Amino acid sequence: MTKQSKFLFIIIIIALICVIFLMLTLKKVSVNEEKNISNYKQEKQLKTINIAKLESDYKNNLKPIFNDFEKIFNNTNASSTDIEKIAKLKVELIKLKVPEQFKKLHLELVFAFSDAINFFENNQKDKKKEIISLIQKSKENYRWLN
Repeated sequence: MTKQSKFLFIIIIIALICVIFLMLTLKKVSVNEEKNISNYKQEKQLKTINIAKLESDYKNNLKPIFNDFEKIFNNTNASSTDIEKIAKLKVELIKLKVPEQFKKLHLELVFAFSDAINFFENNQKDKKKEIISLIQKSKENYRWLN
């Protein structure tokens, strides 16, 4: 046997060993389509329920925060305790889990709370109109805030 023949023979033996090894370690995976479809439907149903619950929870939790903020902000004689209350309300607002459809509202409210804190701390009169406008716009766009 020549060197080339020996080399080819060794390569063939190694390939056969690899094929035999792979055949012995191969696991058969069966797919039960009906089970997968029913699992998918159940997961989709749970997501729908969770989204509805998330929206409901968000509305129920945001409304008192928003109303408290509006009462404090409309108070013309704001004190340092009012500023602290708005800061606490802002923290509560940030902690809320926000559904996709309310993300814009949520961000606007976070900015409004920050602007209100700045308004009271630094006496920035120009911010008041912006914040009042945002409150009114939010109440018009999201009737459940009233």
